[in-house]
Amino acid sequence: MRVRLVVTLGFLLLGAVSIARAQDESRCPEVENIPGNLVFNCSFEKGWTHIDLGEIGEGWRYFVEAGRPAFVHSTFERRHGNTAQQIWSDGEAFTAGIYQQVNVTPGVAYQAHVGWAVFASTNPDGSRNTGPLIERRIGIDPTGGTDPTSGNVLWSPSLWEDTKDSSILSVTAVAQGPVITVFVRAHNPASHGADQVFFDLVSLVVSPEQLTSTPVPPTPTSTPAPPTPTSTPVPPTPILTPIPPTATPIPPSPTSTATPTPLPPTPTFTPVPPTSTPLPTDTPLPPTLAVLAAAPTPTFTATENLPSTPSPSSGVAETNPDISLYVALSSFLLAGILIAVALRWWKRSS
Repeated sequence: MRVRLVVTLGFLLLGAVSIARAQDESRCPEVENIPGNLVFNCSFEKGWTHIDLGEIGEGWRYFVEAGRPAFVHSTFERRHGNTAQQIWSDGEAFTAGIYQQVNVTPGVAYQAHVGWAVFASTNPDGSRNTGPLIERRIGIDPTGGTDPTSGNVLWSPSLWEDTKDSSILSVTAVAQGPVITVFVRAHNPASHGADQVFFDLVSLVVSPEQLTSTPVPPTPTSTPAPPTPTSTPVPPTPILTPIPPTATPIPPSPTSTATPTPLPPTPTFTPVPPTSTPLPTDTPLPPTLAVLAAAPTPTFTATENLPSTPSPSSGVAETNPDISLYVALSSFLLAGILIAVALRWWKRSS
């Protein structure tokens, strides 16, 4: 039983040692100088791979956007170790570089940097060009793509000057997946003779400042589109349709104006004025007034002339029987009018 336990522990120990060696072999030799560097063969000391344009460092791949430069290893322009990656052309402009895909943790920000990125340009007569001739940059594709012209690549500032200070060649990006790609690029827009670029000490480490907000912006761009259809139902056209029907019932109202004409209930207005005698004559309620309506003789003249007649005598009454009749009727009418006015006044007061 103890033997099996010892054998099992031995196998586990050997496995751990082999894994540690594999991890150590996969790391850059300059890991002590650049802790946590995830780039394989960062200083180009692990050998070279032959390609149709020359050779590139093991674990790297190359790309050419313009021209046909040569890829070789340099032993005289380097920052660490014995060799560096060299890209050059004699009498021809070029744009080219190398790249490497690195396994990372999605959602984590990583920083890429080139510790050595110098150029050398000589004229046909052997004189050296020191002006800003060749552009150098480093980029990260957080999606792991291999196209250096893709819009997904985030590039560092450009370095054109003839200097060994490459501190500006640094870029940070948040990994969008388990793999990101590191690009190192040289752009020589015009040839000046023998134009050469040298790269060494390429690193990729976890950024001390995590840019968690960088992956967020790409996603919301598609969301604002859906709200547009919601604005179409806003114009409520049906609200205008019920308005015309309301105007149609208005014409029937004039017809109702004709109906009040046959209703002459003037008695409702008679109580309002004072007790004047002319108003009751227009609304005679007793039936006896129908007989008086046929007689053209005015009732007011008879009542007013009675006191003004000259000394009446019995002989005048006998010779004019119509006058006495009129006087009787007028007195009767006046009495009826007074009675009617009194009754209406009493009803109004009650």
